[in-house]
Amino acid sequence: MPTSADVSQHPPRPLLTFVVPVYNTEPSMLRECIDSLQAVQLAHDEREIIVVDDGSDATVTKSLLANLNPAVRVMTKEHEGVSVARNAGLSQAKGEYVQFVDADDTLLPDRYNRCLTGLRRLRPDVLVLRYVERQTGSCPAFRSNMYETGAQYMLRNNVHGGCWNYIVRSDVARQTTFPAGIKFAEDERWTAQMLLRASTTIDTRMPAYCYRRHAASATGNKSEKVAEQKINDAFSTLVYLNNLCPTLDGVPRAALRRRVAQLTMDYLYNLLHQSPTADTLDRRIAQLRQAHLFPLPKKNYTTKYTLFRWCIQNRALRWLMGVMAS
Repeated sequence: MPTSADVSQHPPRPLLTFVVPVYNTEPSMLRECIDSLQAVQLAHDEREIIVVDDGSDATVTKSLLANLNPAVRVMTKEHEGVSVARNAGLSQAKGEYVQFVDADDTLLPDRYNRCLTGLRRLRPDVLVLRYVERQTGSCPAFRSNMYETGAQYMLRNNVHGGCWNYIVRSDVARQTTFPAGIKFAEDERWTAQMLLRASTTIDTRMPAYCYRRHAASATGNKSEKVAEQKINDAFSTLVYLNNLCPTLDGVPRAALRRRVAQLTMDYLYNLLHQSPTADTLDRRIAQLRQAHLFPLPKKNYTTKYTLFRWCIQNRALRWLMGVMAS
């Protein structure tokens, strides 16, 4: 039987670690984020919050971080981007599960608490949430659509690439890392590979995460330079994931091919939304073709996908789609 001294030397493992990367985040948004993590129904020893300061140079942000509740661990590092910050926080996480939360977002406690109840009861490798941009309506019922593996979930659904949509068992989360040097859609690679490694995956369809879109965020920047980098980073991710497909078999391979096809459709739609010239569009499609990403696979994943695949193959229809998207 363990003595009291043994227990004090080996404190209970937290149920859940929140990893929050921070870089010059507006202080009021950061405070609201941390407050929401502390508001969910977790006992003191069940919750761990790791804030990773990615070399913030904003004095107000640094002051706020220095005065956070002592229960919140703050890691300070040089500025290397959100991917490296998430990897650093994950490496220090002690929780059985981990969730990534962006510092300008919040959890919705009443809805998140229902997910925690399901997590404790079902103990999956992955619990899938939904996100909203503002809380509306009453709290919906908790669902537990169960899949034997993350690959089966990815094969049957249009998954969301945001890493903050998932509560993940820590040993599964650590089997892959976020890519350094990719600024946009950096979590697409991590999410796909994480799901391929996961066993039991439960889709709750619970809108428990509030994604706050604002001009200062990376995705809120609308400059031409940023738009070009988004397209380049997305193409890099497409090539990376597509090159993984031949290394897989069976359901995992089919699941990743569906995910790559979905992301390629998104890539093309976002490209059309930028109103490219016909030559630019042809050049981008030639890049996709060379990387064996075009034409899109002849699969009936969804009605939208089937129609888009048919239209994008025709040059005249591509031009018309570009006019409609702009």
